[in-house]
Amino acid sequence: MDSLLFFYRILFTITILMTLFSCKKNEVVHENKIIKDNDPPLDTSVSVLTVQSYVNKLYIDLIGREPDSLELNDDVDYLVDNNLSNIAKGTIVEDIISTNEYHKRLFEVLSTEMIGGVDSADIAEQITLFNMVKQASTDSIEKLLLTLEIERFEEILSAQNDFRAGNIDVNDYYKRFIDNAIYDDINMGSENFVLASFEDLYNRFPTTSELEEGIRMVENESTALFLIDGSNKGDYINIITSYLEFYEGIINDNYLIFLQREPTATEVSDMLTDFVQSKDLQELQKEILIKKEYAGF
Repeated sequence: MDSLLFFYRILFTITILMTLFSCKKNEVVHENKIIKDNDPPLDTSVSVLTVQSYVNKLYIDLIGREPDSLELNDDVDYLVDNNLSNIAKGTIVEDIISTNEYHKRLFEVLSTEMIGGVDSADIAEQITLFNMVKQASTDSIEKLLLTLEIERFEEILSAQNDFRAGNIDVNDYYKRFIDNAIYDDINMGSENFVLASFEDLYNRFPTTSELEEGIRMVENESTALFLIDGSNKGDYINIITSYLEFYEGIINDNYLIFLQREPTATEVSDMLTDFVQSKDLQELQKEILIKKEYAGF
C-alpha cells in the first residue's frame, strides 16, 4: 500500500512539472535593424493650403504682388518635394530676392518711409529741373550748389541698381535716402533733420544730448556724437548710418514688416553680430522669412 502511494506521488509530481514546462512562453529577442532610404515622411499635418499661403505671403511681402499660377505651383511642389525644410524655404526666398521686382519693391518701401514715396520718375524730373536752372544761372556759387544737389539726386536715382549690383552696401543704400534735397525739404532745418534721421533709422527720438550734438555737427561745428568726432552734415550722416543702433533698427523694422511685432532682445542679439559683419540685408530677411512663425510650418 505504501509503495502504491509512493508511486502515485511520483506520478503527480511528474504531471505538475510537465504542465509547468508546457506553459512556458517562447522567448522573443528584439534586434535593432537599420532600414536604408527610410527618410521620415512629409508632415501630413501641414495642408497644401498652408504651403500655398506661405508662398503667397512671400511674393506679396517681397515684391508686392501675388505669384502667378506657374510660380505658385512650382514653389509649392518644390517645398513639398523637399519635406518643407528650412533649406527649401531659404531657396524659395533667395529666388525671389534675386529679381528686379524685389529691388524695385525695396526701393519703394524705403522711399515711402523716408522721402514721401518719391519714385524714380519724380527724381529724374528733379534732375532735369535743376539742370535747367543751372544752365540759366550766371552765378558761379549757385552753379556749384546746384551741381552738388544734382549729384545727390543722381545717387538716390542710381541707388536701386547700385545696391543690386553690390556696388554699395546696406549702409550706403540707407545713407542715400537721407542725403538728398527731398529729405531736406521734408525735414527742414537742422533740428528737424536730426529728429527725423533718428526716428527713421533708430525708431526713437534722440536724447537731449544727442539732439544738441547732432544739430551742432549738421551746422558745421566740430563735436562728437556717440563718441565719434565730426564737423559737418556728411560726418553726421556717416556716423548715424554706421553706428551699432543702425543695424538694430533694420532688424527691428524687418520684424515689424514680416512678423508684425518687435524682436525680443535675444532675437536681436542672435542676429546682430552676423549682420554687422556681413551687412547682408537679404540674408537677414531670409532668416526671418523661413521661421515657423512666418511660414506656419
